[in-house]
Order: sequence, then structure tokens, then C-alpha cells
Amino acid sequence: MLLSTAFGGRYTFDQDAGSVLFHMEASLHEIQGKSKQFAGWVNLGEGSDHTGGVTVQVNQLTTGIGVRDERMYNFVLTEERYPTIEYTLYTMEGDTAGLDSGTGTGKLVFKGALTVATVTKDIAIPAAYKWEDGAVRFIGKTTIQWTDFNLPDPSIKISKLYAPLDIKFSLTVRSAE
Repeated sequence: MLLSTAFGGRYTFDQDAGSVLFHMEASLHEIQGKSKQFAGWVNLGEGSDHTGGVTVQVNQLTTGIGVRDERMYNFVLTEERYPTIEYTLYTMEGDTAGLDSGTGTGKLVFKGALTVATVTKDIAIPAAYKWEDGAVRFIGKTTIQWTDFNLPDPSIKISKLYAPLDIKFSLTVRSAE
């Protein structure tokens, strides 16, 4: 029991030890992208509510092609009106006892809500964790349909963008205390 108390509390994301990636397909090509910057926190430890959140700045998303990125910021995500994408973690299910012990590995399901512009949808994300040197790394992936968020279709005449949007993450959290 003493070990879990040592690892309890609020943990924040280590920007330098993580990634948030996305992948989409269009009729003529694939689109790979990433978030250059993200922030967040999670509550861990025995008795924790296992809540948290992740914020991605829309203008920090990139596909590596400036014209496409500008269209994503201004036309699709309307960055000026909605500058962030938010995932609110309501709880974690699965091996939370192992997670709260401060050691080892395990599997979880994050249960929360994703907000993009004006639409919020409940999203469950399967993930795994591994404790290492007092930090925990979460690795997971999910697929959403960008059309579920009432976003305008960015397709151009010669290439249709398909609805599935794959999201992968590897996030390391460290004690905020």
C-alpha cells in the first residue's frame, strides 16, 4: 500500500516524450499528420478517480504540406473560432490496480469525450501502459469518423477524402508534484 501512495496524484504530459499522430486516406493519396504540441494531465494512484484531459492546439496540427494545413486550420477546423481539440477523460477501465501500483504494464480502456469545434462525442480508446523510472507511458489508437463532428468536407475535385480518421498516441506522464 505504501508504494501506491508514492505514485498517487496528478501527472502531466511530458511534451518531449510523446506523440499524437493521425492518418487519413483520400482517393488519390494518404495523409499522415501529427500534433507538434499537446498538453494534458491525468489523476493516478490508489483511490484516484482516473480522470484527465488532453488539449491539442489546432494550429499545431501538421501534415507537412502548408497549403493543406492552412485549409485544415481555416476551412475544416475553423481554428480562429475553435482553437483547440479536447479529450476529456472520464475514467479508465481495465488494469487500474496495476496502474495505481506505480510498477509494471497493463491494458486499459480510456472512456471520455472528444470535442472538435461544436460537437462532442463519447469515445472509448483501448490503450496499454508501462511504468518506467517513475513515469508511465500510455500507448493507444482509435479510429473516428471526421464526418461525425459536422466538419465541412475538405475534398477537392480530383481527390475525395474518406471519413475514417486514425489516431495513434504515445504519451508519457510524470508527477506534477
